[in-house]
Amino acid sequence: MAEVSLFIAASLDGFTADPEGGVGWLFTDEDYGYEAFFASDFARAGLIDEVVLSIHPVLLGGGAPLFEGPRPRQDLDLVDSRSYESGLVQLTYRRKTGRV
Repeated sequence: MAEVSLFIAASLDGFTADPEGGVGWLFTDEDYGYEAFFASDFARAGLIDEVVLSIHPVLLGGGAPLFEGPRPRQDLDLVDSRSYESGLVQLTYRRKTGRV
């Protein structure tokens, strides 16, 4: 079976869009690997093998959460981390056993 990698961005407080659904706060000064993707359904179904999470240094205070619940516990291993001059931090996780 093909592996599924999720590239997603979030604010420091864990939101993928502001309360109005906007994403104008995302950095676009270089390619951080963003793709439009509905993560919650895939995570809940255990279909994600790798998560590349780009955390932006902004607190939105509300909006669309990174993952909506409920969903089963998913243990991950940190396999890479990168920081950028913009303050963005990109973390790469892989599922430990089973599916993420």
